Amino acid sequence: MDDKQLEERLNLLKSSYDRLPSSVDTEEIIRKIENEHNIAPAEKKSKGSKWQRITVWTVSIASVFIIGILGSSYILEDEKKIQQGEQMSDATKEFIEQLKKDYPIEREKKRELLNLSEEEFSQIPFIEFADSSFEHYTAEREDSFLNNHSDSNLDTYYENTMSGLILPSEMVKELNEGDKLDKAETVSFLRKYNAKLNDFKLYTNDKLDKYKKELEPYKVNGLYNINKILENEQYLPDGFRTMRDNAEMQGLQLVLIGDGIDIRFSFSLEPNYSSVFSIVLDPISTGYLQMMAQEPFTYAWELLYPMNETAQTLLDMEDYMLDEYVNEEEYGGDIMDTYYISVFYFLVKGTEENPVFDENGMVKEEYREIWNMMRNEDKISPSPYLLTPIVADFEKSGWKKSEEWDDLTYGDIENALHLAKTGDLEQFMPQGLEVQVDDEFVQRVHALYKSFAGTHNQTALKEATPEEIVGLYYYSIQLKDYETQYELYIKDDTQIQIPKDEYLNGKHQVIDDIKLEFRGLEFTQNAPGYGVVILTKQSDRRSSDENEVIGFQLIQTEYGWRPPFMPIQ
Repeated sequence: MDDKQLEERLNLLKSSYDRLPSSVDTEEIIRKIENEHNIAPAEKKSKGSKWQRITVWTVSIASVFIIGILGSSYILEDEKKIQQGEQMSDATKEFIEQLKKDYPIEREKKRELLNLSEEEFSQIPFIEFADSSFEHYTAEREDSFLNNHSDSNLDTYYENTMSGLILPSEMVKELNEGDKLDKAETVSFLRKYNAKLNDFKLYTNDKLDKYKKELEPYKVNGLYNINKILENEQYLPDGFRTMRDNAEMQGLQLVLIGDGIDIRFSFSLEPNYSSVFSIVLDPISTGYLQMMAQEPFTYAWELLYPMNETAQTLLDMEDYMLDEYVNEEEYGGDIMDTYYISVFYFLVKGTEENPVFDENGMVKEEYREIWNMMRNEDKISPSPYLLTPIVADFEKSGWKKSEEWDDLTYGDIENALHLAKTGDLEQFMPQGLEVQVDDEFVQRVHALYKSFAGTHNQTALKEATPEEIVGLYYYSIQLKDYETQYELYIKDDTQIQIPKDEYLNGKHQVIDDIKLEFRGLEFTQNAPGYGVVILTKQSDRRSSDENEVIGFQLIQTEYGWRPPFMPIQ
């Protein structure tokens, strides 16, 4: 933490202290303690005997203790009201009686629905919490919590306690029967739904662990196999089937972890649920729901899902976290931030089983595709902010090295996310990284020409950048090698084709020197497998009615980026 951050933290702390109430009457507190425990008031002398000083310190310590628990202010208020002989209101009595009547009935319905014993049902975390709330309100004691609360709050207490019993599946059913939710309602629903579902998932996976011994015989080559387990479910204890039925009812599905190293219940966006969510919830829900479906994202430091799916989920999570409403209300919590940071790191730095570099020391194609997709997001977020310079570095080195990649840490991702949330990232966003058409660029293009022109072997250009392919296209025109230019086009029945003889005998553009024709090139991937290179013309090489820039289309093939016929539209 630097000096500026420390100063900001101290100012924030000071403002927090300034907001604390200053109306605590310590004299009154000390007087109460003295009266209750018959402690003789300490004389106000500048000096006293050792025992007098001990008495003063004893009182002081007790007063500090009382002050420390004033955050639960109702304790002191309850004491006052009991001393005044205040009685419970009729409304409060009615509330307690109604809760005592309704809660056990509703609770029993849920227990029977899940077909669980009382002991098992009580272990579900949200049921355990609801039971605690019920006990809190209905316990018979002299200093009842309700003595110092307004009757107007009783309906809220009732609703909160009863809603504590609602199952995740019932929340979805109620959602399906209601009206479409706006953004605020969607965020509120997701927060509550995820809390309930995580509680049930925690409970169910704890139960699953207790069946691991019975599942051992149905492993295949030492790995769990869901099909084998389900085929032999009749031989498993009855509780296993009940557990799985309940899990599926609540939207959880049995899934393999690490190809069968472990087995867990996880949230499933199966068709019935996903259709309800897509119709009723605001689109902002996509990132949150995808997070729920893929968490915990990793197992033993490896990604659990394909990289392209994980990357898309990461971008959806960005949309949720950086939404103005969500950000202001601070919904989503630290767990989404934690997942985002760790997943981002693995997508960029790779894992032990799927490293970034191939056996030749070059970045694998799948990582290039993911990075380009993420960096071409048209938004102010960590993805383009962090990946644009990394990709530019790698492209310059032929995808072999990047200092930006070497230096990337978890802290960099966390800081970028924080800046994006506070609205401060925009000022640091990289501007377009245009490749200059200079001597160094022409040398790279010439090297590609030498390796490709003689044989027209497409694999020779597999590692070329989009800018280099476009540079080679125009360099071939400069050399009047129209056959090499023709061989750069995609030869695919799904694309427009022009016969070779017809093409070679047609009219051709004339370029004397690509350095004099163009100033720079900049690639943008506008969809997976599709992109465009923007070429900026030299100002003295265009007429007044010509555009300053040209858009050159490219499509990704198994041999790298290639232009379709008529790439300039």
